[in-house]
Amino acid sequence: MADALKAARRKLDQEADKQIEIIFRALAIALGEEGWSLKRLEKVSNEVHEFVNELGKVDKSAVQICEEETGVCLIPEGIDKSWEELTFLNGEVWDKFIEEHRKIMKPQTFKAYVIRAQQKMLVWVRPQFYASVIVAMHRLYGYGSERAARLYARMYEIEKAAGMDPKKLDDELARTRKIRMKRPAGERFYFEAVK
Repeated sequence: MADALKAARRKLDQEADKQIEIIFRALAIALGEEGWSLKRLEKVSNEVHEFVNELGKVDKSAVQICEEETGVCLIPEGIDKSWEELTFLNGEVWDKFIEEHRKIMKPQTFKAYVIRAQQKMLVWVRPQFYASVIVAMHRLYGYGSERAARLYARMYEIEKAAGMDPKKLDDELARTRKIRMKRPAGERFYFEAVK
């Protein structure tokens, strides 16, 4: 069961890494089409990182904050909205929950619960990162729901055209913007000019 627990966590982490690679490259391409500079793109990147850090101090998910601040709802179709359930997408809240329940649940029950919960979280990885982008754009540049929806739609078109492939997106980013996204292991991502 310990291996299954680690495998579920690894799968969730891998999905998060993949979505970061896809979404932020698509964002850079979409904003580049609007003539945004590398410096302005870095400002958005920094705001996203600040927002993610802020999540550790509140008992809300990025999806909930996005809807409250911008009016943009990123809940996938067919899924009921439960802010309490979505709160677990916030890593700090999840970690506290795990510590509290590890003490009161039987080990096998606890592990099975955590595995199921992490599998359910997979569907929320992408909306969480999109919410972070939309909140950053709203806070920095006043993006409202219509403008955010247009950006989201354009990013999705870009991602789909690249087959959701981070490598193809990076090549397109280098070709069209003359920049690449870098992400050293365990560190935050950034953009740099292609030499």
